[in-house]
Amino acid sequence: MPSNAVPTNDVPTNDVPTNAVPTNAVPAVPTPIDRPLRWAIAATGSIAAKFAAGFVEVDDAELYAVASRTHERAAEFAAEWNIGRAHTYESLAEDSEVDVVYVATPQHRHRDDAVRYLDAGFHVLCEKPFAMNRAEVDAMVAAARRNNRFLMEAMWSRFLPGWIAAKERIDAGAIGDVVTVEASFGISVPDDPTHRLRDPAQGGGALLDIGIYPVTFSVFLLGMPTRIVASGRRAGGVNVHNSTYLEFSSGATALLWSSIESGLSIQARVVGTTGVIDVPMPFHAPARFAIVGNDGEKETVETPMTGTGLNYQAQHATDRIRAGELESPVMPLAESERIIDILDEIASQFS
Repeated sequence: MPSNAVPTNDVPTNDVPTNAVPTNAVPAVPTPIDRPLRWAIAATGSIAAKFAAGFVEVDDAELYAVASRTHERAAEFAAEWNIGRAHTYESLAEDSEVDVVYVATPQHRHRDDAVRYLDAGFHVLCEKPFAMNRAEVDAMVAAARRNNRFLMEAMWSRFLPGWIAAKERIDAGAIGDVVTVEASFGISVPDDPTHRLRDPAQGGGALLDIGIYPVTFSVFLLGMPTRIVASGRRAGGVNVHNSTYLEFSSGATALLWSSIESGLSIQARVVGTTGVIDVPMPFHAPARFAIVGNDGEKETVETPMTGTGLNYQAQHATDRIRAGELESPVMPLAESERIIDILDEIASQFS
């Protein structure tokens, strides 16, 4: 799948601890693996449970271990999902039988957890958003490269049948040239400062957690924007609502919204010169979409998923790691860098 990649400007970074291993201890580049991969999950929350539930659909892999803040919580999760080993986050890094870790901790922990497990010699699939900002992403990428380990952002929508089919139809000219993309994602989160989406210390706010979906959808279809204009509203130290306008080199535009204070429609529309594609709720994991021509003719394209949807990215990572590869051709590290650059710029315009 093409990534529509374009170069990005260099972004200054802050000093970030890297826990670097000595240069004489850098592991060799992985060789292909001809046995099932042994996966571990770092976290025991709802997204970790969804990953475990979908893992039965993943071939050539086994769910081998789980980690949490306490061994007791990890043991409960392991028993629920029939996982053999339970760890704390720290002890997981010492389990030499593990091949790859799915980091599903809250986003403010992503950099430190991903670097910890990469430096321990594990491959890493890290939940979206990849990190809090570009500086943190740079630290994660550096850890993957110095350890010669696979690293990928778990932007699951990029691997789902609905997104893949929609892009294929757009690229084939089903709606002519793309004129604009509209996408919104809004949920009403209680005004509780302890809620992770209302807590600045936990990386709260609309932009990183759910605003990443409209941004990623537009970049997936159109590439890197040439202009970004954003506005938003903040409350309690986090962004609660934002609106973004993007321009692209093709002349296309995107209008994007995300909110944790309003129940916006979780839908998307791609407008072309000869028709539109309507992606219904939830547009980030659609079971179908409609192509409507300017003549009114409508085609519904069914795109059912298997499992919970998270299994598609797990299968992709499994296949790439077993092949001895260090990056995904679908969600390469450069793509994650581009997405976080856009999110950083949006945040800077209304911070």
